[in-house]
Amino acid sequence: MKQLFLNIILSLVLVSGLNYKVYGDWPVFMDETNELSKWIGSNTSISLFEGNHNIAYYEYRDYGCQGDFLNIVYFDFSLNPPALTGWDYPLNGPISDINMEIDSLGQAHICYHSQAYDWDLYYIKAYWDNGMQWEVVNVDDESISGQYASLKIDILGRPCISYYQENQNPNDYYGVLKFAYEIEPGVWQNLVIDDGGYVNNVGLYTSMDIDQHGNAHISYYDSTNGSLKYISGIWNPVEQNWNWDLNNIQVIDCEGITGWNSSIACARPFNNFDLVRVCYYDVSNKRLKHALKDPANPNWRVYEMNNNNSGPGYGYESHLSVDSHNGLPRICYYDNSYNYNTQNPIAKFARLKYAAGYYSGGYLHWNIDTIIEGANAGWDSSIIMDSNGNPIISYINNWRIRENNLKYNTVLSLTQ
Repeated sequence: MKQLFLNIILSLVLVSGLNYKVYGDWPVFMDETNELSKWIGSNTSISLFEGNHNIAYYEYRDYGCQGDFLNIVYFDFSLNPPALTGWDYPLNGPISDINMEIDSLGQAHICYHSQAYDWDLYYIKAYWDNGMQWEVVNVDDESISGQYASLKIDILGRPCISYYQENQNPNDYYGVLKFAYEIEPGVWQNLVIDDGGYVNNVGLYTSMDIDQHGNAHISYYDSTNGSLKYISGIWNPVEQNWNWDLNNIQVIDCEGITGWNSSIACARPFNNFDLVRVCYYDVSNKRLKHALKDPANPNWRVYEMNNNNSGPGYGYESHLSVDSHNGLPRICYYDNSYNYNTQNPIAKFARLKYAAGYYSGGYLHWNIDTIIEGANAGWDSSIIMDSNGNPIISYINNWRIRENNLKYNTVLSLTQ
């Protein structure tokens, strides 16, 4: 069993004796430090910097140094044996909706939704300067802010966040889609970019990406109408603000109840244009879907990802990335279709799957691989592609029971 050497305040966390397993062609690296942690690995978010696989996640410890922590770890191949190395930041309570990006200087930009006392949106910049430094900002303290937060770094190197804000008045229930960006260090501007007329509940399951030209693309769910929506924004360098196309909010899919857990990514197969891809869950049909918009066709093309190996319920939680070499979609998703097909009412068997899209005969097809399977396997996943087109995926297992473990997979060899 691994040991965790830690100091309560802003300490280095070193996990030694790292376990290694192989499921098919997928190496698995695990943090199973159950001596200290009840929940380890919730709300994972993965980012790359100079070949290091950096993961941010939430941890709750009920042994020894008790409390809630935001952890940043990376898999360090310079150690023998290789180990997870990182830092932890003590919190005032539980958090959710963690999203992280690493900038060109190696600084970690992290947003999260506090579930402790204030229910606000927070941002942390973490960087090394004679020790790990943590700069914390309350980005939005209005109402209940920060659920489904999605963070990206724009072309000027500034963090931008899309998120959902819920109105707290039970007699006048609605939600709005908001966007925040850092004007200068520690100073943020917040904007409502879809208010739903202040009667509809919009902005849930938001996901954002910023393309090579600096334009922002956001997908989100309109729960009043049960539909998946899309909005784009352009940075105006003259006026020094973001311009949002509020008169051209697009409905991607409105068939039944659809659009949960959307994930958006911009593909770059052309020099001057970006393809925009979205994956999401179709609630009515209990299926994973993929939508595409390209410069040649202003309308969204929606596809159901047929999977003959799964029944209803696959794709409930999905995350999308694109291969930078060809712009093709790469999706990891949670498949609990077994639970829909069993007579056992307490069955919790699930699979984490990986789908790689490819074109053949003018149509998009999918190669689907099972990464891991078991009791609630593959929850809270995150995916990113490395410079060689290899997927790297973080996730947790057994999120409903005590042995809650952070894990991550990569098709990369352990050999340096």
